Amino acid sequence: MRIADIGRQATLDAARIGRNATWCAVALGIITVVVSAVYYRKQIKTAQDGVAAQIKGAKEAADAQIAAARKATADQIAAAQEATHAQIQAAREATAAQIKRHDDEHKSQAAFDLHREWSTEGMLVTRTRAGKLLSNYPGPISQLEAQGDPDEAARVWVVLNFFMRLQRFIEKDQIDVSLVPDLFGDTFYWWNKRFKEKELDQAGWLSSEVISHLQDWFEKNVPKDRLELWETRAAIDLNNPSRKMAISATSEQREQTLRIHAEMYSTDFFVQVISPTWMVWSRWELLEGAEREKYRRTVVNGLCANAHPFDGAKSDDPCLASRDHFHGVQGFLDRTSEHVALSRFLSFFGNLWEYIDLGLADRDLVVRLFKPMYGWFHPLITKLRKDVEQHPSRHLDLPWIEHTKKLEDIFGLPHEPLLGGIED
Repeated sequence: MRIADIGRQATLDAARIGRNATWCAVALGIITVVVSAVYYRKQIKTAQDGVAAQIKGAKEAADAQIAAARKATADQIAAAQEATHAQIQAAREATAAQIKRHDDEHKSQAAFDLHREWSTEGMLVTRTRAGKLLSNYPGPISQLEAQGDPDEAARVWVVLNFFMRLQRFIEKDQIDVSLVPDLFGDTFYWWNKRFKEKELDQAGWLSSEVISHLQDWFEKNVPKDRLELWETRAAIDLNNPSRKMAISATSEQREQTLRIHAEMYSTDFFVQVISPTWMVWSRWELLEGAEREKYRRTVVNGLCANAHPFDGAKSDDPCLASRDHFHGVQGFLDRTSEHVALSRFLSFFGNLWEYIDLGLADRDLVVRLFKPMYGWFHPLITKLRKDVEQHPSRHLDLPWIEHTKKLEDIFGLPHEPLLGGIED
């Protein structure tokens, strides 16, 4: 072979080898690009997945924070609402209690005001003359003014209007109804019997209907045995001696005496009257010196105040000295439960003498049944009576003062405190 052929062949081979190398390089580049693309695609995918996961985690965290914030806010709102509701409820209850207390005070004061009005000297004169007029007038009440003295008839209208007002107070819930039977029951039944005798229920007046409603209220709210007692006492015309009941020591007297005795030992009377009276006596005896004197004045002024409430009284009335101890009307109502009980206790025994005087109770049985209880409290009663009699405001009419003296005459007890009782 010639050298030229060999050179040419070598050139061709070198060209072929170069061309193959070029194709290999291209192929390698392509492969490299493809591999790089796949690699970076995976890297991008991984990065995208990481970013997506981060975004998702951030979103979930944000959602959790938002949910937690919402729940915390809702809990705070709920707690605030509950606290506000509790405060509102407490305020409502406090306001309701204050309103009720004020309402109770107003109703109690209304009862005492009416009773004070009924017990004034002018009213006493009016109702005494009105009672005598009705007892002596033979005709119906509807003709009273036309056939009699109009000025005297007006006194009857005053009494009638008083009981009409009492009924309106009850109807409108403007009075403490628990006090009405004790303050007005016995008196109303006595006058109502006079009104019925004079045919008030047939007069066709508004007062006829109102008085009838008042009687219905008493019949629904007062025990039957007490109503019977009032009716028995109403049968006695105190203004016309010729019509007084002539009662000997009969079974009715003994039965009535036993009823009064049962009332004295009833649970209500013991809790509301005897027990507070005992507390007054015990406190009085336990205190000494200036404290005893201060308490003694408080008790005496309290009895005085029960018969003479503050409203409408003159500023220089000695009864008003009790303001220092009762701190105004609110304190008066808070502290007078003992004094009301004490007044009821004294009035109970004062009324007991009236039962005997009117022939409604068996005198001998009264001595046997009531003297032990009265004798136990005798030192307290006599000391209180002495202090009240010496009180500067002794213009008040307290019937129990004289009645208890007469009862002591029946019991054979002195009018002065026995030795060993309450000291001055």
